[in-house]
Amino acid sequence: MEIDGQEYRLRDLILELSEKESLDTDKAAKIRAFIQRLRGKAKVDEELLETEELTQAEAEALYEEATGLLRASMELKDRLEGKGGEKSADEFKKMLNTQKVIDEKRFQELIKSLK
Repeated sequence: MEIDGQEYRLRDLILELSEKESLDTDKAAKIRAFIQRLRGKAKVDEELLETEELTQAEAEALYEEATGLLRASMELKDRLEGKGGEKSADEFKKMLNTQKVIDEKRFQELIKSLK
């Protein structure tokens, strides 16, 4: 995943965090800043979905990227807090379902406005 011109391997980063028992404050601060960058990128993707005229394939790819970024940010945050597992997965599923409903409503409004 490329963010701000830098390439990141999100899965590797999450796995690395889950293997470590504790983090120094500098590393934790860098990860918190990175989480904010992930959320910012997801927000940009969401805005593009709302405002740009995209093909269905482009919209689906952008949506998948945004949800992946949100999932990665949640995983990183949970790892920093020493959490993880079923509860966070359930929370993510609820958030994802809510976001799908919101996105579908926006998409329907866009289609209506184009008619």
